Amino acid sequence: MRPFKHPSIRPQERGLYVRDWRGTSILPEHDRTLQVDAWEPVPDSRDILFPGVWYAFPGLNDASEQALPWREPTPYERQACLWAHPEASRWLEESEAV
Repeated sequence: MRPFKHPSIRPQERGLYVRDWRGTSILPEHDRTLQVDAWEPVPDSRDILFPGVWYAFPGLNDASEQALPWREPTPYERQACLWAHPEASRWLEESEAV
């Protein structure tokens, strides 16, 4: 298994990443798992959202918890997320179009 990075370290690029929700009390217990979430960096340090925002699926909503351990997804995890959440594919297409 790939090692998790500390929540204080943020990804440098927009993309999908696995985050560890198991230690939280925010989600219902059965949802506290490893989840593929989306990261949107905000480079402007004057922006209220700096250094970026985590989004959770389904629906690509602001994640209720922004500081969780994270890592790059395996190819399987990435594909499973794209299959389960069509909005993830559209979100990724937006970054490729820019």
